[in-house]
Amino acid sequence: MLDGLDAVAWGELSHAYGTALDTPGLLRRAIHDQEAISELHGSVFHQGSVYSATVAAVPFLAELAAGESSDRPGLLWRRWAVEEEPAVRAALALALGETDPAGARAVLAGAAVDGEPNVRAAAAVALLRAGLAWPDGTVPALVSAIDEDAEITWAWSRGAEWYEEIVVAPPAPVAVAVAERMLRSDQPETRKAGLWAAGARCTALRSAPPVFVPLVAPALDDPDPEVRDDALDLLRRSGAAVRQFAGVLAQVATRFPETAGEVAFTAEHRTVETLMRLGDPRWVAPLRSAWERGHRSRLMGGAASLHAGGARRRTSRAARRSGNRRGARE
Repeated sequence: MLDGLDAVAWGELSHAYGTALDTPGLLRRAIHDQEAISELHGSVFHQGSVYSATVAAVPFLAELAAGESSDRPGLLWRRWAVEEEPAVRAALALALGETDPAGARAVLAGAAVDGEPNVRAAAAVALLRAGLAWPDGTVPALVSAIDEDAEITWAWSRGAEWYEEIVVAPPAPVAVAVAERMLRSDQPETRKAGLWAAGARCTALRSAPPVFVPLVAPALDDPDPEVRDDALDLLRRSGAAVRQFAGVLAQVATRFPETAGEVAFTAEHRTVETLMRLGDPRWVAPLRSAWERGHRSRLMGGAASLHAGGARRRTSRAARRSGNRRGARE
């Protein structure tokens, strides 16, 4: 094992702490020594940075990872027993969920409910990835961790945003419970995250919009304008499922005359557009009221063209009918 290790000119390479002369010794110790693995991680992959020594070390690290003599679960368990740094414990929870899911089940279940925020999030995700059920209390504990800015580090994330996974991957009842709890959070950022995750599920599964649109619709009246905008954007992308809440959209649209003069695309603006796309006539009254107040927005320009075109068509048809009648009389 580790053939060719001494053939590398380690003294000419560097890592986070300078010359890489210590790297071959750490690689040899890493076969059975968790401390050596931690030192390697901190030197050749320090805070996500890579160095000349990183490139040289990767083949040997891959060999260690694949080698039968490497007791990876055992090393992880020994580290879990003594590690106190939450960020490291979170990474260990994810690693244990992949390398020893059966053995880690009880530990992960406890950590998902009672751990530090990052550890709670990581343990819940580890259980999910291992196909293991969440224990009672995981959903509120997980959302509370999100409220406290918990993160799954990028190296362990499987999507654009880690919290997509906790709504996209679980069975529908669990996904609904998570999204519903996130959307009821006192923290606007958590509510926005919940909308993002719900949107990801609606994109991934055709069966999702009818289930998740009822959860999202109340956010149209959220006190945070960004949450309102995100909710409306999601509803606009939900197709026919949003028709059941056309009345809610129409209520929001009644505020359009008060916001039509704003430069930004407001929630009221988007709501009027959505009603137009649905063919719901309740967009007409707020648009007319805004027009009468002198507002001219891009939406109103399009609507004006629509009305003008319709008026021209009606006039043209009336003229043809009148001409036909005159021709018949003559």
